[in-house]
Amino acid sequence: MAKQRFSISLDEEHAAEIRTTAALLGEDVSAFMTKAALEAVRREQRKLEVFREIDSQIAAVEAGTAGTDEAMAGIATDPQVDAVWDDFFRTPGQGAA
Repeated sequence: MAKQRFSISLDEEHAAEIRTTAALLGEDVSAFMTKAALEAVRREQRKLEVFREIDSQIAAVEAGTAGTDEAMAGIATDPQVDAVWDDFFRTPGQGAA
């Protein structure tokens, strides 16, 4: 498989930390950085997937193309979350909505 080179710039302290950690793991810096970058990519892709629906609902409300009730339709509240919310904001009975 063809390889592509990336050039990155970072301060000496971070570079030393990366080299040290890679060495402790028995990896070369390139393999360590590739693994770290791919883990970050997968994490960010998963966040986009998990929050896609709520982000679209927020965008619709902010754009004025959906009413708040319409955007909140089908979203159930969790009594435990409501209790924590109420306790935090000291607004018993008002819930998280």
